Amino acid sequence: MPIGAAKSSQRSMMSSLSGGQTSQRSVVSFTDESVGSGGGKGSSKHPPKAVEKSAANTTARTVDTGRGSSSPSRGSDQDRSEKPSKKDSGSKYETTSASNALSSEGSSEKKGLKPGEGLYARKKARVSKFSIMNPLGFMDPQTKKIFWYTLFIVFFSIGVFNGRPSSTTFFMLRTMQEKILTAKTANDVTWETVLDIDSLWDWIRGPLFDVVYSDNTPGSKEGALLGYGYIINGIRIRQVRIVPEVCRPDLPEWAAQAFDLSEEHGAKCFDAVRAGAITSIRGTGNEDREPFGAIVGGERVFQWSENDAWAAWTLTELASYPPDGYMMDLPAFNATKALDVINLHQKHGFFDVQTRAAFLSLVTYNPNLNMLLITRLAAEMSEFGGIVTSSSFQSVPLFVYDGFWGVMQLAFEALFLLVLLKFVLEEVGWALHLRARFLYRFQGMFILLVFSLVCAVALLRATGAAAIAGQTFIGEEQRTASSTAVHTKFKDLDNIGYFRVMEDNILGVLSVVIYLRFFLHLANSTVLKHIYGMLRSALFEILPFFVLFIIVFLGFSLGFYVVFGPYVKEYRSFMRTIVTNTRMIMGGNSELYEELYLVNWIMAPLLYYTLAVTAFVLLFNVFLAIIVHTYAVYKNELERDPEDRLKDGIYTTMAWILSFFGIKLNLTNRVHSTPPPPPPPPPPRAPPPPPPP
Repeated sequence: MPIGAAKSSQRSMMSSLSGGQTSQRSVVSFTDESVGSGGGKGSSKHPPKAVEKSAANTTARTVDTGRGSSSPSRGSDQDRSEKPSKKDSGSKYETTSASNALSSEGSSEKKGLKPGEGLYARKKARVSKFSIMNPLGFMDPQTKKIFWYTLFIVFFSIGVFNGRPSSTTFFMLRTMQEKILTAKTANDVTWETVLDIDSLWDWIRGPLFDVVYSDNTPGSKEGALLGYGYIINGIRIRQVRIVPEVCRPDLPEWAAQAFDLSEEHGAKCFDAVRAGAITSIRGTGNEDREPFGAIVGGERVFQWSENDAWAAWTLTELASYPPDGYMMDLPAFNATKALDVINLHQKHGFFDVQTRAAFLSLVTYNPNLNMLLITRLAAEMSEFGGIVTSSSFQSVPLFVYDGFWGVMQLAFEALFLLVLLKFVLEEVGWALHLRARFLYRFQGMFILLVFSLVCAVALLRATGAAAIAGQTFIGEEQRTASSTAVHTKFKDLDNIGYFRVMEDNILGVLSVVIYLRFFLHLANSTVLKHIYGMLRSALFEILPFFVLFIIVFLGFSLGFYVVFGPYVKEYRSFMRTIVTNTRMIMGGNSELYEELYLVNWIMAPLLYYTLAVTAFVLLFNVFLAIIVHTYAVYKNELERDPEDRLKDGIYTTMAWILSFFGIKLNLTNRVHSTPPPPPPPPPPRAPPPPPPP
């Protein structure tokens, strides 16, 4: 043994004996797992490993424990002690002595540790971190947000879409639609081919009467469509009339003479209907509310009456119509009386030149599916003359939460509302803290938007349920009433269909908004972060491209509308033209070219092929080139940044789930770990010695 080392050892032994101290020096390193798994010496699965000294005689980390105060011995560098180093930010490493694992927490004050930093305090903190009261304590804040928002999306998807109509409802609607719309008169007139008032009366007396009152399903009774669709309170036919007005005074002389020859009291014009809000905009309304028809019993046959309070305005492609008007009610269970009502109204001219629109409302109930089927037919006699027909078929469940799947829907919607309430309360706290600056908080505005839309859906469902609950049966009144009577107790259920449409529209908006918002919660993922950065960088090049594309597209759309608007159905309006051309450049409407060519064989190929080449071949390829170039730039950055917090959060969540099944994953060096630095470059080689002289 060298003489210097022997002297150093001797001095250390003498110092220990003279001071009555038990000094233990050990240089060890162990993880929190090894300390927390046991309680005493030897209980760790992974015993402490001694840290070897480096070749450069690096100073080791030492901790001296014992009674009284310990003083470092003088002599060699090995007797000099340091304070414990801080924990490493990546994996949790500490340095302490083996005897310190058995000492009490009180000794931590003697060795200079603060209260709460002792061994058992740290162990208690680790246990509480994974406790039942705080099951998400192992997650970092960003991963916790992703977890809660994932539950939010899952509850929304299962709860909301669990109550959607099934394929059975689709076939029920299609069968009813074909049954009513394809029925023909003796002259082969269907509902879609009704062009004038005479053909309209023929369709009412023929196909409609046969479909509603014919018992073509053995075993079913009168008034049951397709065997199971029972009519609710009969059929209501309503018309909206207008008052004739004096034509404009600046008519050409030949036109005025034509009117004078045909009109008994001068030239009269019949404008589009103006009622309700349109009245205040255009000055005066022209809706007719006066009685008309033959005089029977001292009064006119047909009287204007208000519709049910729940009735809604009717919106069509040509105009919007008020819910009131002149009514013709057909009983549901008496075919003879229904035919008498039709004959009387046709005899006294129920439809004439002042009629602007006629609406047929038919509601059936299917007890097998617990479903209401609402049928709406519209015959518009617009100012251009003739009749334009349209139809609408819609199914509405009588009870929203019915059966097993209804209970499941209610349960998941309740969970969705609880998570939404948690988000709302958090944003209320932010609003109280930020005050006016809360308006600039995107997360808060998003939660308020979702909460408002959910409240709107709840209000629509409650209103529809109230309308259904207020329905009454008027079968006895229909049997005893006269042929011209208007049933004041009639409950118009058309608005329930409108409520259902509005609810579906709101849920569609919610679906898009909620799912798109999930991408912002994943912004910490390196992969998605690079994609966001790529889109932001490409935005400065995409915006000028879209300006160029819109200019070209609008120019071609205006050209198509001017040339083909009066002749082709798909170009009957400018908005319809934009939709048609969008489908065209996306690859649809390939058969439309033949119709365009028949209308104008010169402009059809010029506009069609020029738009295809300009928009698809040139502009779309420029757009793809912008995206590909930007993605290539950011892909290089992605390859240089392998750390991904999203993957770390997924691994941590998997470890928490597997822990319930007794499977433990050691993710100490996995979660949020920084890759080791590259090895230092080798030292430069010494230059070769110069050659001997």
